[in-house]
Order: sequence, then C-alpha cells, then structure tokens
Amino acid sequence: MFDVEDTQASISIYTTNDDPYVYGAALAEPYKNLTDEEILAKLLEMDLSGNVRKGDFVNQTFWNLVDETEYVVFVFGYEAGAATTALVKEFFTTESLEVADIDPIEIITGPFYDVDDVLAEYPELSEDFYYGYGRALGMINFGDIPEGADGFMWAMQYKNVMDEETYRDSQLLQLIGTFGIGEEYLYNWFNYGEDHTIFAAAFTFDEKGNQIYGPVSRVLVNVTKDDVSPVSEFPINLYRAPAYAASSEPLMVSLGRPAEEEPETLMTARQVK
Repeated sequence: MFDVEDTQASISIYTTNDDPYVYGAALAEPYKNLTDEEILAKLLEMDLSGNVRKGDFVNQTFWNLVDETEYVVFVFGYEAGAATTALVKEFFTTESLEVADIDPIEIITGPFYDVDDVLAEYPELSEDFYYGYGRALGMINFGDIPEGADGFMWAMQYKNVMDEETYRDSQLLQLIGTFGIGEEYLYNWFNYGEDHTIFAAAFTFDEKGNQIYGPVSRVLVNVTKDDVSPVSEFPINLYRAPAYAASSEPLMVSLGRPAEEEPETLMTARQVK
C-alpha cells in the first residue's frame, strides 16, 4: 500500500505470470486474529467474481475508506472458486481526517408545504412537482459562507445519519463530493413522518489546490402535516423563474448500512488518473 490518506489508499500489484488472482480490501477487525488459512476460507465463501484480475494492477486507489480506521488488503491466486496460491495480506490504518480551519456552514430548513395542496392551487406545476405527490416540499437554505471559505457543498439522506460515530464526517464528505450541490435547492421532497438528514460543509483550498472541507453540519428533519405552512404563503414566483423551470428528481444519496450490518464483501479499487 502507498499514499494512505484519510479516506483513500493506493495499491500496486505486480505479477510474474498471467494466472488469475483475487485482490480486495476490507475492515481489518474480522480478520485480525485469524490464520491465513482461516482468512482464505472466509474469503472463499464470498462472491469474488468482481475482484478477479490478471496481470499487473498498478496505481489503483480505494476511494471509499473511513478515516482513522484499520483495513486489510488481500491478494491470492484464484481459479474456479479455489485459492491457487498462498495468501498475501497487509494491514494499514487511514490517517485522521484533514479539516480546514473554518467555521461550520449554517443549515436553514423550512418552511414546508404540502405538495398536493400546492398542486391543487397551482396545477401548472404538476410536471415539475411530479416526484412530490403525497409528500411535503421544504426549502433548504444556508447562512453566510464562513470567513476564509470559498464555497460550500451539501446533500441529503432519506434517513437519520446524525450519529457521528456510526456515520463519520468522512463518509458524509464522500457523498457530498459525489452527489452534493453548492447552492440552495427548491425541489426537496420530504416523506411525512420519516427522518431525513441534511448535511453540509464549507470548503477552502490548500496550497496545492486541493479542496479541503471544514466541519460537517447536520440537521435532522421529520415533517408532519402539522408542520406545513398554508398554501397561501407558497412562494409561487420562485418556481416560475427560468432557473427552476425543468423537472427535478428528489435529491437522494446512498450511504449504505453501518459497517456492522454490511454483508462481507471486498472493496475494489480504480485507476488513479
């Protein structure tokens, strides 16, 4: 392993023949006290088809790691569901998450409106509000960009991810980096009586031009019919503006289950560009 950082680490595998082999990474804890033979037996119980390679496998990066967490990377010969070589493994621990010295971004939620009521009053919005039937629509805005920050990014989960031990900041920042947007968003659909978590972070750039996030802000939202404002207060002019004329699907990102609930699989890596 090389270039081990807070949420990623890289690997290069060099081979002496063209025989197939399996590689992958996993959380280290389930494998710490096992012999190589026991580890192989455990791995061979999995579907390894997505982790089979031939030839050199150079400068590949595992991107979806959690900071301050120990992992193990495996390589072994593999064919027809059986190991053909001894196991080669290496344990490594990711670095602490680098956090920019800037203040958290403020998340401002609401007001909320019942979509069915809005469409009864403004049927011309039916195409844009297609995904909102039977749900609430809620505004999501943000406070001023913190001093020293260059912008912010945010995303939303359709579940409760407020527990910082189960859902680390580094995991949420990966989602923000992949799915997030950098401005308020007017098409936010909320399911009545269900938890939703909005999370955001301001960012700046280091001397190398790398984007570094500040602290992650989180807000839990659970909307009921009692929380919606009267349709007479709905800001219809915002939704008639050209910037919001196109249909918009709900902003949903997938965090997956906590590690202890995940089925046992091996992580795969992709080419560094």
